[in-house]
Amino acid sequence: MIRWLLNRTVNRVVTGVSILTMGLQAFVPASFATKVDTTVQVVSLTLINAETNLPIPGFDPLPNNAEIDYSQIGTQKISIRANTSPAQVGSVFFQVNNDRPRRTENEVPYALKGDDNGNYRGWSPREGRYEIAVTPYSKRRKRGSAGATFTQTFTIDNSASNKKQKVLNFTLINADTNSPSEGYDP
Repeated sequence: MIRWLLNRTVNRVVTGVSILTMGLQAFVPASFATKVDTTVQVVSLTLINAETNLPIPGFDPLPNNAEIDYSQIGTQKISIRANTSPAQVGSVFFQVNNDRPRRTENEVPYALKGDDNGNYRGWSPREGRYEIAVTPYSKRRKRGSAGATFTQTFTIDNSASNKKQKVLNFTLINADTNSPSEGYDP
């Protein structure tokens, strides 16, 4: 029996559960449902310095809920690379915060903003929290069967470099003895 209910959500088909498409919801028996392809998968993400085209130490792989501070990593031009299994899949689709940037990559390296022969294109996101969803496909151009979507969050927090430092006290040093002068050491 198929039940139709009005719904505006669009989702992928998952074995033995409801599908939501074109504003209608239907229950589809498992025998008709599309399965998630387990032969293609995203296993991790890597934060890339888009100026040097190298992984940023401490962010390979990019930990979930990572805090990225531009002043600590030495650049504001970053990229995110998807690491897949196998190393080469048909394509990889990136989406950040269910919005832009969105990109489908068909060639290795699979990079959020793409690359030109291994030279990563930079991305400079503003401060805030980001959720990146990356889906591998068995064929080019987001075709074929889809693997499971790999989702991860990170925060761009440039506050450490924005905090003003202040001098708390001074100590007068005797240049002859290289020790604090009496009465001038707090």
